[in-house]
Amino acid sequence: MAELKASGEEFGQTERLAAILERMRPKLTRREQAAVSEATAGQHVRLPEGYEHASWDRVNQPDRIQSAVKTVWAERRFPLYIHGPTGTGKSCLAALVFSMLHQMPMWRRADEFLIDIATRRADGWGALKEKIRHSPCLFLDDLGLRPPTESMFHALFDVMELRANRPLVICSNKTLSQLAALYDDRIISRLSAGTQLLIDGEDRRKATGRKIRA
Repeated sequence: MAELKASGEEFGQTERLAAILERMRPKLTRREQAAVSEATAGQHVRLPEGYEHASWDRVNQPDRIQSAVKTVWAERRFPLYIHGPTGTGKSCLAALVFSMLHQMPMWRRADEFLIDIATRRADGWGALKEKIRHSPCLFLDDLGLRPPTESMFHALFDVMELRANRPLVICSNKTLSQLAALYDDRIISRLSAGTQLLIDGEDRRKATGRKIRA
């Protein structure tokens, strides 16, 4: 996977910059606050809590999965659609790829991101649009958790168009057939043109949980 490389120093620099901007925000005028929000739109570079220390031990059939992901990157067969039952390691796998990217990618919860895009489109979303287009890789987690509104559908269509032939990783509990009940053929066709990676197996969260009898 030639484009993947550990990059802890870059993560640290970005997180420090974000923290500085947040501390400055109360002292800024409304126009300056708006400028900061526009400049940082979509730049969620930190992994969700619980995935910062993702390990291949938490992914079912890691050898098969690593080989499949390497093929996707080598042949640029995007988007990569990772799907499977709850708790099988889909988001964990995406986090492992995210953490290895040399340049800073974007990670967002899919439905929240689509709502964000739909909201920004009304007032202009040029800066966010360019970030989506030029990000080294975009990760959208948990697509299809809620029925999409029409504006969410159009937002996803825009994302698919902006990321055409570019690294895009989408995680979902739904197969493409199930997702077709939420999104129309234009979305499903674009997802089908890439790679579908099924992560199957038992729910690892249940396996690691414990019961206490009072």
